[in-house]
Amino acid sequence: MPKPTINDIAKALNVTPSTVSRALAGNTRVSIATRQAVMEKAASMGYERNVLASSLRKGSTDIVGMVVPRINSTFFSTAICGAETALRSAGYNLIICQSDENVSTEQDAIASMLRNQVAGLIVAPTTSTTEADLLKMLPKHNFAVVLLGRTCGNISSVVADYFSGACQATKHLIQSGYKRIGLVHSGVQATNIIGGYQKALHDNGLSADENLIFAPYLTRSDGRRVAEKALQLGCDALYCDNNYVALGAIEYAQSCNINIPAQFGIVGTGCEEFIEFVSPHFSSLKLDALSIGSKAAQLLLDIKNEEQTKQNNIVIPMTLSL
Repeated sequence: MPKPTINDIAKALNVTPSTVSRALAGNTRVSIATRQAVMEKAASMGYERNVLASSLRKGSTDIVGMVVPRINSTFFSTAICGAETALRSAGYNLIICQSDENVSTEQDAIASMLRNQVAGLIVAPTTSTTEADLLKMLPKHNFAVVLLGRTCGNISSVVADYFSGACQATKHLIQSGYKRIGLVHSGVQATNIIGGYQKALHDNGLSADENLIFAPYLTRSDGRRVAEKALQLGCDALYCDNNYVALGAIEYAQSCNINIPAQFGIVGTGCEEFIEFVSPHFSSLKLDALSIGSKAAQLLLDIKNEEQTKQNNIVIPMTLSL
């Protein structure tokens, strides 16, 4: 049986199709009685609004697209929750694509969302995505875009305060008695992370050795490899911008019968709850992923509503959990 159409409703009520269309859209030019009659008839006939056709007419939908490297990451899944809650309360739905840390896949996902008339985009770029890649992928005018975790050109963004966080983590290791501290980062926010790390060393009279900066590393197995290199270079501590890398480093140190924290110090970064159960315990910089996602969605809404007309880069503080 074919789906009922606006014409079917109009014929049943002896009104014009344009009257039915306006009534379904809640247009006040149609009387309350007619609007109610149309809504009741539409419900009884099982009419479903053609969202795609409506979106084509308006040039956008009530759907916001979000592209992240990995959905199974605790950080990104939590950020998605924050964004979705904020968007839902404003009448928008969220669709998600993952880039798998691949620039080409990221580009295809963004292009697909744009073709499907999404109302706006929240993008967490891959670690390999350059500023030129982003500027090529994203619309240049009159479109709401917010970057999550990265800054780029004149595009608004929401990021963690990696500079202050790296400085805080490195300072904690110095105050704990470590002298030859290495840095492990993923490549994202590298300038801020390295800057914060080097500032802490300088402020405490320690020289920065570029040989002790390791990148890009993201995974637990990466952590084991980088810990081996760090120990060969005489490191007595590592600040890692990723808790999984920190966990891998701990595993390698333990396999060498190196006591943590007595002989080797570790500070990680993230929002994973598993660190509470890791033995030996290690300190970690807390990423407020829920707030980052929520703020990104709210900033996107402000841009769409023209409440935010200039570039805005929101920085979310990080806290050290000892």
